[in-house]
Amino acid sequence: MAEKLKRYRVWREAAGGAILVLAIFIAACAQPPEPVGKGCGWSMAKGDTTTGLGMSDFNASYMGALMPVKVGVTLKVRGEFPHSRYASFVLYDQDFMLIDSIRDYEIVPSQGVNPFLPGADRGPKYLGEYELTVVSDPPPKSGRAKNTLYAGLDHQGKPNRMAVLAYRVYLPDRGLGFRDHNPSAMFGGVEPQEVQFYKAQGLPFCPGSAFKRMGMGRVMGSILRANQEMMADPMKALGGLSNPPLWYNNASDLEQRDNTLVPNDDTRYIAAPVSSKFGELLVLRWKPVNTPVETYDGKPFPAKSDMRYWSVSFAYIDRSKPLVVYTEKTLADVDLPRLPDGTSRLVVGFGGMDRPDFVPAGQWVGLKLKEGFVIARNILIRPDFPGQFGKIPRGKIPPEYDQYTPGGVYCSKEELKQNPDLGLSRPQPPAGGK
Repeated sequence: MAEKLKRYRVWREAAGGAILVLAIFIAACAQPPEPVGKGCGWSMAKGDTTTGLGMSDFNASYMGALMPVKVGVTLKVRGEFPHSRYASFVLYDQDFMLIDSIRDYEIVPSQGVNPFLPGADRGPKYLGEYELTVVSDPPPKSGRAKNTLYAGLDHQGKPNRMAVLAYRVYLPDRGLGFRDHNPSAMFGGVEPQEVQFYKAQGLPFCPGSAFKRMGMGRVMGSILRANQEMMADPMKALGGLSNPPLWYNNASDLEQRDNTLVPNDDTRYIAAPVSSKFGELLVLRWKPVNTPVETYDGKPFPAKSDMRYWSVSFAYIDRSKPLVVYTEKTLADVDLPRLPDGTSRLVVGFGGMDRPDFVPAGQWVGLKLKEGFVIARNILIRPDFPGQFGKIPRGKIPPEYDQYTPGGVYCSKEELKQNPDLGLSRPQPPAGGK
């Protein structure tokens, strides 16, 4: 015990911060949950994200499988396509940095149809199924095999020793999600996949508990190390408090993989620190982008939309928990009614206040938090869409991109009652964003 404490102090002094000390604590204590699914199952799984998963979307589920990367070792995932808005497989290396991925519409079905292709019939309960393979080889220079991800090299192009295959499912169709209390919500209304590892000789096996514990520890440590700035001072890292709210771009293509808690090339985040000290209400008013909301009711995906999915989360700071920033509430694009002028309005009340009687229930967001963040999440943005946050630097979003953010005006109940369109104004923060 004394020797452990000595190593702890030495490491703490070398790291120079409490955040990295926390990473060691989590790495030492992390215990992977019981596998979810058939075969070896998903060794890392989070379905009900309302129980705490950082800046998460409450309409999403996240699963992962830890894979030893050795000559001849493969991982196969067999399952049905989900009834959902978005799904993807993303592969991370031993340092939990993104090295490969495949999007839902790119997966070739082994039977049936891929429901994420435009026009595909999404009505039947059974849509189609697929088989995905992760190999321990470097990616080929050309001629990639279908439905195959390559784990052989890390993000620096060096030999990789461990990989994490992550599976995301966002917004299951109506009746099939967490909001509907559906038992299959985690997998988009279908049965869990079969997750199976194979040795070089083709013999099936499942990684042992020691490997999974080590892998979980390394994953959590890597997440925390990569996000020291965010976790040490989230307000500062996201631009600081300002009146009106200052929207901060955390989606630059140049830094996307380094500045999100669990990077995914399909997802872009912008955030605004908010506080009740500027007003008892915060009014967000903007014109939402075009997303395929009709798929929520089982309709086919259209040929074109501005982006695949949009949501907004309201998050708070809790330094007693490892990831520091946690979501209190999430609204998806299907939750946002449009007004006659094509805009949407959300009236945010802080500190557990009751909804004013003149604010429609569908436009009200009552929060316990008095200070925190509004986080907008954009998934699979159309390449020629003008509101490309990935194309601008990390930091304060310039005025010419204001139309692609939800804006924000602080006010009192009386001010909003007198002027229901208060949120249409786009006041600019003072110099310095304070």
